[in-house]
Amino acid sequence: MLALSLARLLLLSSVVVPSSVLGQSEGAIRSSLRTVEIPSGRVVTVFTDNRHFEAPNWSRDGRFFVVNSDGRLYRLAARGDKRLVEIPTGFATRANNDHGISPDGRQLVLSHHAAEHITDPAEDWLASSIYVLPIAGSPTPLKVTTKAPSFWHGWSPDGTTLAFVGRRDGEFDIYAIPVSGGEERRLTTCRGLDDGPDYSPDGEFIYYNSFCSGKMQIWRMRPDGSRPEQLTHDAYANWFPHPSPDGRWVVYLAYLEDQGEEHPFGKQVKLRLMDVHDGSVRDLTPPFLGGQGTINVPSWSPDSRRVAFVEFERRHSSVGPVVADTADVVAVLKDTPRVTLAVPAARAFNLQIPGQRDSLRAVVRTERELWEASGPRDYRFLLRVACFCPGRGWLLIEVRNKHPIRAWDRAGRAATLSDWNTFSIDGLFDNLERSVDHDGAVQVAFDPRWHFPAYARSVALPGPDAWTIIEAQGLRPLGVPPD
Repeated sequence: MLALSLARLLLLSSVVVPSSVLGQSEGAIRSSLRTVEIPSGRVVTVFTDNRHFEAPNWSRDGRFFVVNSDGRLYRLAARGDKRLVEIPTGFATRANNDHGISPDGRQLVLSHHAAEHITDPAEDWLASSIYVLPIAGSPTPLKVTTKAPSFWHGWSPDGTTLAFVGRRDGEFDIYAIPVSGGEERRLTTCRGLDDGPDYSPDGEFIYYNSFCSGKMQIWRMRPDGSRPEQLTHDAYANWFPHPSPDGRWVVYLAYLEDQGEEHPFGKQVKLRLMDVHDGSVRDLTPPFLGGQGTINVPSWSPDSRRVAFVEFERRHSSVGPVVADTADVVAVLKDTPRVTLAVPAARAFNLQIPGQRDSLRAVVRTERELWEASGPRDYRFLLRVACFCPGRGWLLIEVRNKHPIRAWDRAGRAATLSDWNTFSIDGLFDNLERSVDHDGAVQVAFDPRWHFPAYARSVALPGPDAWTIIEAQGLRPLGVPPD
């Protein structure tokens, strides 16, 4: 396991770039199962693999996760040997990412594209049907629903009822059905997509996302569908709310840009946390590459202290050289210095002293406004991230329309756009702003011409070993040859 702090390792920098731009195949996906602590924002990378897996469930005893990949379910130990072990599901080998674990931990539920409902192989998702089976697997899962498509999302705390999304007569609504099968009951009737139902641990509410207001927002209702109530009213597209086992929190996925009624893969998203007591909401993570498959289903730890999620990375590959100006790249990087532990121009903020956080927040806000007023949208600059974890040295980053699209190392080789050390100046500001809220100490110096953070050293609480130094220099708007 690799422990890392969200603010420290810059998960915000994951970038969505069309595959045609980077010469990659759509299948070149690297998936990472991570957990984030509610009190601290600390992230642990549990497992990473060069395959597309999705939607972690955390077992009721905390000992393992369940994920799906390529139509099958897999078990992953929370500690020890890290490998995906297939769970036997018999004929159900077209499972999607809507699966889960019963409240007593003894059963699994999955959504499988049932052969009897498939009329067009290209649209087999329309055949999704719900099945239950023992937690260890079974060659004969029991079918619960008779109509398709049906996508599971919630299991009532008393273990008797499943909440799911079904499309009936062209409308996606939320339904409930006994675990043993039988008649389904429609719970939502508002025009527009309703999705992601999950029960509160006391069984008093079903939380869900709905387009009822004309934007995708978080709602809740009584288990019988009565008293629907909109809970979020912001500019994000909010999906898949999951109440914590202790009933204190609701975690959900927020797309940074409006997606209408869609929840696509490969977009900039973040996890947000709602306090059930007062309705307040805060960011739990910075932005990262995710969406479909990140937290489609319940993923809380049994003690309500952590949430599991999947972050994705596009593994960039190219059949030929990414750029032709390798010599220029090498020249730019030739004289880059060693990591400096301090710079005279850096201003230090001890964030454990009252007032220091507000002072740093004001400085960052002022410098960001100056950057946004005068900074270019397309540029190259040199970036280095050094920390308590291994780094990659100086990289030359090319940014288009404020998003990194490619990077090179000091030898002129193309560098992968990773999830923590290839990001734009705007991403650097995002990380610094998060440091204001979560770190113990920060030193920062800004470029006098462009006002971006040229040097930032942060120490995560409790410190001092969890430190990061980020250096940026040599910014050149595109079209101006680098020195």
